[in-house]
Amino acid sequence: MTIIAVVAFKEQVGWRRWSVIVIGFGGVLLIIKPDAGGLNPWALLGVLAAFGAACRETVTRKIDPGVSTLKVALLSALVTAIGTFVVGIGEPWPAMSYQEIMLLLIQAVSWLIGTFLLVHACRTAPLSLVASFRYSLLVWGAIAGYLVFDELPDLLAACGAIIIVLCGMYIFYREAVRNRKIASDVTTGT
Repeated sequence: MTIIAVVAFKEQVGWRRWSVIVIGFGGVLLIIKPDAGGLNPWALLGVLAAFGAACRETVTRKIDPGVSTLKVALLSALVTAIGTFVVGIGEPWPAMSYQEIMLLLIQAVSWLIGTFLLVHACRTAPLSLVASFRYSLLVWGAIAGYLVFDELPDLLAACGAIIIVLCGMYIFYREAVRNRKIASDVTTGT
């Protein structure tokens, strides 16, 4: 996403952010541990999904600012619902229990809130900054894996998660320093 932001929007990304992005990607590799045996159509689907998400967020940036973030998020939800319905045609759907329906409702509301916040971030913050926090999805996935499946990440994955969190915190810190400098320059007239 950072590469798309640089090419499409001419965003300036300094050496520090590029370095942290590369280090964060190293953390990602520690978590997923790619190997030749893992290259299959599902891995390709994952890569295509990541590319699609980066393109979606880049397109979101180009939407007219007059269109509300809520409208963009709801349209995204509608497109996702229609796509899911089309893919699900012909699939057997067993009856759901009350607990499963409630979990699905919680997931849907959480997804909609997350989509709203992501759309807002893509429209207001530099995409290269938003992209840096995408790595945190792996950390949240590990937490969900533990809570849902009672699986703990191995030592390499834990180290990768720590690297990702530290990189995200560093980028957040650098953005705060950068904003402070911009605000200082504006108030002093430089």
